[in-house]
Amino acid sequence: MIRRRVFLTNAAAIAAACYIAALPLFVLFADATYPLAARLAAWLLFVVGTVPTVVYLRGARSYVPVVELVQLAFVSAFSLPVFYERELAFFARTIYPDTVPVTACILLAVVAVSALWCGYKLGPNVFARVPLPRFQFRCVPERLFYYAIALGIASMIRTDSFGPFEQVVNAVASQDLITALLALLFYKKVLAMWQKALAVAVVAGFVVNGISTGMTQAMLQPAMIWFICRWIVVKKLEISLVVGAVLAVILIQPVKLQYRDIAWTTTTPMSHTEKVALFGDLFVKHWLGAEIGSARVSASSANRTSLLLQTAHILDWSPEVVPYENGHTYMYLVVGWVPRFLWPDKPIAQVANNKYALNYGVTTEEGIERTMFGVGELGEAIMNFGAVGVFPVFLILGILTYIPLRLLTLPNFERLRAEPLHADHIGALAVLVAVVARLIFIGSSTAGVYGGIVQLILVQAALMYLCAGDKSAVARPRVRVRLR
Repeated sequence: MIRRRVFLTNAAAIAAACYIAALPLFVLFADATYPLAARLAAWLLFVVGTVPTVVYLRGARSYVPVVELVQLAFVSAFSLPVFYERELAFFARTIYPDTVPVTACILLAVVAVSALWCGYKLGPNVFARVPLPRFQFRCVPERLFYYAIALGIASMIRTDSFGPFEQVVNAVASQDLITALLALLFYKKVLAMWQKALAVAVVAGFVVNGISTGMTQAMLQPAMIWFICRWIVVKKLEISLVVGAVLAVILIQPVKLQYRDIAWTTTTPMSHTEKVALFGDLFVKHWLGAEIGSARVSASSANRTSLLLQTAHILDWSPEVVPYENGHTYMYLVVGWVPRFLWPDKPIAQVANNKYALNYGVTTEEGIERTMFGVGELGEAIMNFGAVGVFPVFLILGILTYIPLRLLTLPNFERLRAEPLHADHIGALAVLVAVVARLIFIGSSTAGVYGGIVQLILVQAALMYLCAGDKSAVARPRVRVRLR
């Protein structure tokens, strides 16, 4: 016990020293166009947003890291951009770092991550007397494999062809969940060689399908989920994988923009194979050509890894240029649980993204038809209620972030790290990973991130019991999904 206390004390001292050492980096090496106040605010956000992760990594607490990953996403989107984002050109204007709204935006991000953490910690008390069900996904690994493969085949079908049933189909055939199931089964070593090969082939198919869409998230998210699951099972996270992911984002961004200009505007239908071949050809020409430069890489990546300047633009124009929405874009969160086949005219999850793109001069009506734009969770809070609405909105989002842990019955994470992963925990962990993959995508609308989480858990609880549960041993609760 004494050794553990000494270790934790030393770890805290080392972490504090690292944070102090990071301050001159933000002050001296951030882009010179950012005022000193913005650099200091960015350092403060870096500290506040990463401390929970540092606490988790040093092993001082026993919990499943969820809100910590979301906070890291805010650090990446609002703190680190002071090192590389120099300007952001919209259809209506160009935003520069040396303005008051930029510094204010970083400080509001500090408020957001703090409120998110507070709401997450309040969650157990808020739901202490709420009779919510708790689900146990204790399924036979062999059946889970075939279940995941069946869902993988179903996910290849275009969901927009299901009309009002699209929402239900997306909750059933979630590629995030399928990837998590296959990855956990793969690293748990419960699959035969041919099953491992098939699992890798299915996930590779998701990546290829993502390439054909021209969307960075669709390309890289299957690989991200795969390696998160690897970390859960083998209890080791290699820095090389993190560096590889960053390099992949940097390399893909400029090629993706060129690909969209061709694939999204052509009048001749292209097959998946042709789209992937086109992307590969553009990738080779772009990076093996003679026009490569650091400015080219920075400019192409900044707009996709940062939310800072675009959110500052929202703060600057609200409400003088664009009136507040007063909560209108959050309506989907209230009614999202209603299936669209019962309410065909139900509000859509993309309403906030579309309003942002049009009202704030990001693009035109034609531009919305060609691509998707993300308002970001912080930008949406400002767009609805201004700066004063950031804390209450993110306090509520923190409480909502706790709901998956309330609904899912999961092993103590410290025990999970100390002991082998039991096969009967794979179903619940896969659902949690799929949920976390949504939560860390803070660049879209709030409804798009949180709107389908409960539906995903409920639908998969039913399907894993019907399709993967061992009903030959109903009397043994270890091999069935149950409510309690």
